[in-house]
Amino acid sequence: MNPLAIRNSAPWKQRHASVTALIAVALAVACGPSYTPPSASNPPAVRGAVEITASDGFIFSPANVTVSAGTTVRWVNTGSAPHTVTSGLSSRPADSPGTKFDHQLGRGTTFEFQFNEVGEQPFFCRFHESMGMKGVVTVTPSTADGGSASSGDLAGPGGSTGPGGGYGY
Repeated sequence: MNPLAIRNSAPWKQRHASVTALIAVALAVACGPSYTPPSASNPPAVRGAVEITASDGFIFSPANVTVSAGTTVRWVNTGSAPHTVTSGLSSRPADSPGTKFDHQLGRGTTFEFQFNEVGEQPFFCRFHESMGMKGVVTVTPSTADGGSASSGDLAGPGGSTGPGGGYGY
């Protein structure tokens, strides 16, 4: 049979169209949208906010941040495990957990909270609290020009220097 006749046949055209569609679907799935954690080349959407990540390592990073009053802190889950961002020292009722915020973070989701009250504001993950998934936002008075957020004073490995030191984070 003539090769040109085969290419012009209905069954060949149907198979060719099916294969082309299958390749297009495979490329769309492989190259489709995916979650990319914020970085220097992919800045966060909200400018002026401090960002804290929750990851599959069961840590908040950075765990301790210092911000000016009025600053928004954004937590983002960059892992696949679910987390919470819960205000307070612990889940013990005596520590009044979740009185300011208690938000679940699924994969790729975010939660934002504006800190206006000066002082140390501890937070933790209810699911991974026993694994040490805790942190502190230290809020300082804002300056006359509105202040600016910073993420300094991180606690070193095994150490409890800077903000949160009184909580042992």
